[in-house]
Order: sequence, then structure tokens, then C-alpha cells
Amino acid sequence: MRSYLSLIAVSVCAASVFATDARVETMGGTHSFMKDDQSIFVNPATVGGYGRLLMGSFGAYTKIGEDSAADAYSQQYNRDAMKPNFGATVSFGESEESKSKFTIGAMFNRYDPMLKYLDAGSQYYIGAPKESGAKFIPVEEMVGKTDVLAGVTLKNGLTIGVGTYMAFQTEKEKGVDKAKTSFNKVNLGVAGSVSDNLDFEAGLSVGSITLKGPQAIGIETVSSADKDMVITADVRAFADMPAINGKFVPHIQANIIKHHVDESILDFNGGVGLNSNIDRGFLWGGIEGIYQNDSYSILKNFRDSSSLGLFADSIGTRSRIGGKVSFGIERNILTDWLVWRVGGAKLLAYEKLNEGDATSYWVENSEDDHVSFGMGVNIEDRFKVDAVVAENMLYTFSNLFSGNSHHFSSKISATFSF
Repeated sequence: MRSYLSLIAVSVCAASVFATDARVETMGGTHSFMKDDQSIFVNPATVGGYGRLLMGSFGAYTKIGEDSAADAYSQQYNRDAMKPNFGATVSFGESEESKSKFTIGAMFNRYDPMLKYLDAGSQYYIGAPKESGAKFIPVEEMVGKTDVLAGVTLKNGLTIGVGTYMAFQTEKEKGVDKAKTSFNKVNLGVAGSVSDNLDFEAGLSVGSITLKGPQAIGIETVSSADKDMVITADVRAFADMPAINGKFVPHIQANIIKHHVDESILDFNGGVGLNSNIDRGFLWGGIEGIYQNDSYSILKNFRDSSSLGLFADSIGTRSRIGGKVSFGIERNILTDWLVWRVGGAKLLAYEKLNEGDATSYWVENSEDDHVSFGMGVNIEDRFKVDAVVAENMLYTFSNLFSGNSHHFSSKISATFSF
């Protein structure tokens, strides 16, 4: 048993100079204030720093509905991790005499963060148009999720990049569209050094969302979004700070969705962070201000005067303004190939419903809050595997000895540099 546990403990760990989505999750849940390969999906110009790389993830493995009879029944069967992905990048033309090169890459089945706006039940969910009388349009899960990236690095080290992403679904009934959902975007970006002590990255993406579906059984198809515009922008800089052996990192990001004439979703965040190379490790911390506004949101358990003080689901505006603090730290332990990581994030914001005319309150226990622990292995600085340790691991050792075992890790990702 000890040998078996030792083998698993090694196999689910990871250390890396490059990041994976598992490493990012255990280092505060964001890569806004540290350089990593996940940035290529925000700013394709950063792909120039990650040529000749294989990357992938088994996806997230979590236990859902553990108190239900259905889950108890399913424990005797194998369950797979959700949303696996894989891809690669490769560079051509680089030499010792010149920095110029051409880099291409592709990623398959990556779940783009923008898709959260289309997830049924999301607080950002794009509902049906108001005049239709419906609260929402059923969303079919999108397929074909694919990234394609390319970057050209000039002799001076400046990289110009372009990337595309697509995800779609169409359901027909008797040859006629019954439901149609899609999200497509094009990313443009630049990345390079302004001076010997300052690096700069800027990315802009323009995309479109289509969301069509029936209001109810037998009701004509309605459209909440039909090739409506989505704009995202991301800008950050890395300024050397020799005093802390690290960098000062200002960052700003904006997501804007316009749908169905005058409906919109706005999501802004900006802040500053510091990162530092410490003895046998790395740490970072940052603070951000956030502003979010959804002009047509599904308000769960909502109370207003029209419902005589009773709680009920409703449709209205939702805005949120506040701040977020986050951090991440990793350090090698025992050997140079084994590392432990821990990170966390905390949001505190004031949320207004219906422009403050109804119930408003402070929020903190949102999807933005988390503390995570991870481990890792780095083999010859080429093959790296990152893991997010399951939350119950340190409490119950996953009930291995009680017979009611579950899992060690909730996510495993890897990169291989060739």
C-alpha cells in the first residue's frame, strides 16, 4: 500500500516554468500577474515564447451530488474527468544569430472563459428577448471547440500574433433550425520589450455569439443573439524590480457583449500585482478592482415590491462593483523535481439588482473565491505534470482505508517541451 501511494503521489504532481491550467488554478486561479503558456489564448502574440510545446489536460474530476441516491449508486462505476483538452505549438526559423521566427499552434476542446456567458443557469446567462415573454432560451452544449494560433517574431524580439476560436451547435427538426448556438472570435496581439527592464503585452479579440431556440415546446424559435458582437481586451506590463528579484505587473481587462438590440453584458477588471523569484520557488500577489453589469439577468430567489416581498425568480439588471485580492506561491521540496503549490482568491463586492430599486447586498461567496493546493513533478525541465489536489485529501486522505475511496486530484495537466 505504501509503495502504491508513493507512486500515485509522484504521478499526480508537477513543477514548471511554463504553466498549465492546473498550475494556474493552484496559484490563485488567475494568470494575470505571471507569465505562462495559458496566456496564448488571451494574447496570441505570447505564443512566440512557447514554441515546440505539447500541452493537455485530463480535465476536471469532481464529485457531484454526493448526498443523492443516484450518486451513491454511481460510485461502483467508473467516472471520467470533464472537459479534457490537448494541443501543440511549434516554431520555425529561430537561430543563435536571429530572434526572428514563425510559430503556429492549435488546441482542441479548450473551454473558453467566454462560454460561461452562455451556460444555462449562469448569472451572466443571455436570456430570451423581453418582448418574447420567455425568461430564457434552452442552450445546447456546443461542440467543435478549437483554437488555431500563429505568431511572427521580428528580429528585435517583437511578436505579432493572431488566433481564432470556434464552438457551435445546431439542432434541426424536419430540415428547419430548432436551436442554434455558436461562439466565434478572432484574437490579435502584440508582445515584446519596450526596454531592457520592461515587457509589454496587449491583446484584442472580436467575436460573435448566436443564440437561438424555442421559448417552449411548440412555440416558434426566438433569437436572443444573432451574430452579435463580443469584444475583449487585455493589456499588461512586466517591469523589473531588482529589490524583490521580481516584477511589478499592472493589468487591465474588459469583456463587452452586445445582444438583442440594447441588451449588454459588461465585465471590467484592473489592478496591480507583484511577483518574485524566491529561494527554490516563486510567489505572486495582486489586488484588482472589478465592475460587472448585466442588463438582462436571471435573478434567483429575488425579492421586490411586485412580488409582495416574496422570493421568486425574476428578470432584471444586475451590477457588481468591488475588489479582489489573490496570491500564489510554489516551492520545491525534498528535491529539485518536486514542488508544492498553494493559492487563493477573495472577492468582496456590492451587488445591485434592478439598478438598486430592489434588494441589494454585499457578496463574497461567489465562484471567484477559492483556496487551492497543488503538487508537481518536473522531469529534466521538459516533461511537466501539474495536479490540483482534491479538497478532501488533507482531511480524509480520500477515505482510502475506509473503503469509501474517491479521488486524489480534481485536475491533472501536462506539458512536454520538444
